[in-house]
Amino acid sequence: MPTTADVNQAAADFIADTDTADSKINGMSGTVTDRHGVETNNLEKLFESIGYLPPVPFVSGLNVTGSNFTVEYSGSKYAANPSETFPFTTTGTFNATQWLLIAGDLYNQGGVGAVNRTLDDRLKDTVSVADYGAIGDGVTNDLAAIQAVVDAGNVDIKIPAGDFNLGAGTLSLPVGVAVTFSGGKLSNGTVACDNCIFFGARGLDETITLTGTIANEDGVFFEWFTCEKATSADYDTFINTTNATFGAIPAIATTNRVIMQMLCDNRHAVRFAGGIYPFDAEITTDGEFYITGQSRSRTLLWCPNGNFLHFDAGGATYPYFREIAIECKNSVILSDAHTVNAIHGLQSTGCAFVSYEDHTFFNDDTVAGGTGNPIYGTKFLNCGVVAGTAKGCFYNWNSNSNIYDNTVDQHLYFNRQACHYKGIMKAILYNSSCRDFCNANISYSGFDYVFYADKASSLFHFAAHHCTFETNTFSFEAVAKIDAGSSNLYFRAKDNFYVGTPAETGNHYIFLCGNVNLHESDSPTAIYSNVIRNYSDQFIPYRTTLLDSGATKYRLGIAEPQNVKADGTQFGTELHNLSVTDLSHFAGLEDIYAADSANISFLEVRPTARMITSNKLSEGFGTTAARPTNNLFVGYQYFDTSLGHMIAYDGTNWVDYAGTTV
Repeated sequence: MPTTADVNQAAADFIADTDTADSKINGMSGTVTDRHGVETNNLEKLFESIGYLPPVPFVSGLNVTGSNFTVEYSGSKYAANPSETFPFTTTGTFNATQWLLIAGDLYNQGGVGAVNRTLDDRLKDTVSVADYGAIGDGVTNDLAAIQAVVDAGNVDIKIPAGDFNLGAGTLSLPVGVAVTFSGGKLSNGTVACDNCIFFGARGLDETITLTGTIANEDGVFFEWFTCEKATSADYDTFINTTNATFGAIPAIATTNRVIMQMLCDNRHAVRFAGGIYPFDAEITTDGEFYITGQSRSRTLLWCPNGNFLHFDAGGATYPYFREIAIECKNSVILSDAHTVNAIHGLQSTGCAFVSYEDHTFFNDDTVAGGTGNPIYGTKFLNCGVVAGTAKGCFYNWNSNSNIYDNTVDQHLYFNRQACHYKGIMKAILYNSSCRDFCNANISYSGFDYVFYADKASSLFHFAAHHCTFETNTFSFEAVAKIDAGSSNLYFRAKDNFYVGTPAETGNHYIFLCGNVNLHESDSPTAIYSNVIRNYSDQFIPYRTTLLDSGATKYRLGIAEPQNVKADGTQFGTELHNLSVTDLSHFAGLEDIYAADSANISFLEVRPTARMITSNKLSEGFGTTAARPTNNLFVGYQYFDTSLGHMIAYDGTNWVDYAGTTV
């Protein structure tokens, strides 16, 4: 037998020197001299150089230098706890808080600052409900197992593949818990949330009820549920834009409606991904709703059987639609006109709303007890709204709404086809009051009126700049018309384009049987109204309704600039019984008079303060006793010769420059 201290390079000798090789490789000397005479690390030193320390028996006096220090104790292996302060020296008693049981190999994330952890500890970062015995076969009641995961203090919980049945019970998720759906779902029960977070998709069944508060920024993601989507082929076949009728409605399940009804009942904000989501019937609600899509060209909520939302009771405060399209057979929102403010502050941004056969937003005051004025503070920005034939985009939608820069051109909707194939809608605002209807760069066509009422209504402020009002085969009769008694229109129009001839009586763009308050007008035709209040700096031509004793003739007139007093009343009317050859004061009315003089009772001027009468100008000075008493307005100035200085009328008294009554 060879006796050399070094390992022989010959294979036969190497086999014979097994004991010596084992000592050299694994011995405690730490190094071995190879056959070339070079001293190198043995395996122990090699492993140590990459961070591995072999376990040593636990005894008193060990110098523990880091979390890679391992010991053997009572038949198990332990690694030093990374949370300890290093170095530390062991005592004769094993302190379990200083050590972590090694169940397999150590794990190191890598990179600067990374520390060793046991795989057992690493795997506990995310806890699966299966770790606590949940089966996920869709039949077994997994509620107790899943609740145990939560009650154990775990905050990052994984739902693996499977159907985890809650047995019609309630799973309570406290604040801070994050649930990740990794191919599995929860079913048959209630999930009570306290500001918890959900990740993943398709994690909830339609048999789940969500209550409480979801901490996700956009609320509930509709894709968490196993929802239904329609194909573009089904939708395109139904819309059938080349005819006046719609195609057959494809089979639509109850899934989406059941989910959405539950989410509305629990006041959740809801976010939709892209796609066409069909609803078989309306969703009844009595509270807030918050609905967001991916964009109005990518997300469509489709309700071919009826309404989308029906407010049959209660109220909503600041609900919203954002970046979504909604198409319905009937109304996007139907409200039963309760005596309270049912919908307060509805806000819609970047949306498209279409009704095939009804008013798009419909406040139905024919419902028993529906005498209220529930719609307040609506705001629409950059939206498109289309109503059914002879219907309105907003019907009975009252009180202080704001509608800004909204696209109403029909060519954008009905699957990007022209909706006039289905008929011409009556008006954007139908019996609806609006505080501000302000639009710019819009092409108006495909409907009869911007504003129409067959009962007393008020369009508080209509403003249009750089818009096109187009009268063609598919549109429209006038900008505004009221077939009712007292009404008000505050109108401002500038730099618009008027194409074609309006179809209304007398060919007028503004056709009202009420009061028109003009701040600016570029209408190419005379305004048709009972009363004109001209707040602008323009001369505004107008014609009135039939006013003579025989009720067969109307007046033709012109409102001079700023002919309204500070209290809102008008200055006196100067009448002119002029012949057709004497129209020097009526620029722009010559053609109207010449074409219809037989039906005109007389011509009139509604003058400004400086043009009331020649006698009025002489009242600019005089004695105290001769101060004027008629047609006064705030700021009216008068030189009082008895006092020897100028005085002014403040609406109640004559005052001097210091504001003292004189």
